[in-house]
Amino acid sequence: MVATVLGPSPAPLASALVAGVLIGVRVAAGTAVALAVIAALVPGPDRRGGVRRLAAGAGAAVPGGAGLALAARAVPLTDRAGAGVVAVAALLSGIALSAVLVCPRARRGAVLALVGLVVAGRAAVAAAWDLGGYTGPGAVWPLAGVALGVVAAAAAGLLGVAGLRLGPRRGRSAATGAVGALVAAGALSAGVGGLQHGGFWPGGAHRAFDTLGWAGWWSPPGATLRQVFALTPTPTVAQAGVWVTALVAAAAVTAWRTRSARRSATQRR
Repeated sequence: MVATVLGPSPAPLASALVAGVLIGVRVAAGTAVALAVIAALVPGPDRRGGVRRLAAGAGAAVPGGAGLALAARAVPLTDRAGAGVVAVAALLSGIALSAVLVCPRARRGAVLALVGLVVAGRAAVAAAWDLGGYTGPGAVWPLAGVALGVVAAAAAGLLGVAGLRLGPRRGRSAATGAVGALVAAGALSAGVGGLQHGGFWPGGAHRAFDTLGWAGWWSPPGATLRQVFALTPTPTVAQAGVWVTALVAAAAVTAWRTRSARRSATQRR
């Protein structure tokens, strides 16, 4: 919890803000990548308006997360209930990103604002849970720092769309889809893991594999996999199964859509 980071005595304003910003960036790393992928998939004619709607939805998640954090302070949740809320937010984020990947209609119009809200809401809920137990003096400053961190990560993700749009169109589209599928699969897997941690899903003690030897919790590769792609070094069998299933399903739908597009182009000729 943040109380252990800030110490038992009231922290200076700068320290509280910095601690909050770091937490916000940490929990929103995967969200930033997801927003960049979604923005890169918005069709060219609708890109400017689509990115604005996506940003508006993501921005709306920040005050929502702050409200949840304040509510968690007023009415403390049990670890089981908190794990369930965070897990549901992760599942909804994975479903929203998966919908954008496989359904072109989800890449335009007002639905993008809802997608941005759901995807960024996962980070907001996670940050609220991290900060919910901090009730010391000046608690508003860590909350403000987390909000700034989430906003900074989300903004970096939206700006990162330029990087995803470099290179040949076919290779660029494939790379964007692959990154998006990995993030979506990780979010779904994290949601299942959270449900297992809270006791809502069986099999929490059955581990699929262990990568602590080369990708520990705090090693550079382990931290990257965990924060960006939501992959833990010791996933459960259910988590690994959901992750693989999501990737296979995304690849199958993409291959089907590509084949259908080629057939349509051939028939037009």
